[in-house]
Amino acid sequence: MTESTSTVPYKQLTRDERKACWKVRDALFDCLEAHQESPKFTEIPKACEATYKQYEAACPPAWTEYFVKKRALDKQAALRLEMMKRLEQ
Repeated sequence: MTESTSTVPYKQLTRDERKACWKVRDALFDCLEAHQESPKFTEIPKACEATYKQYEAACPPAWTEYFVKKRALDKQAALRLEMMKRLEQ
């Protein structure tokens, strides 16, 4: 019988490292709220580049991609909902 080993493509984060990742993610999202144009939700504005670099350093690559894409999808869904409500009026 062979042993099954699972490999993780990045180091498992401790609770404190996860909190640090989420804190930087929240700071990035605050910056994006202030500086990002609505149709370009996946682009990082120049004003947020330094925060984005901190975000990339604090979080695993899969997380950075997931959080940014999820935010973009949520923002786009909210815009669609808003447009539908306007059409109903």
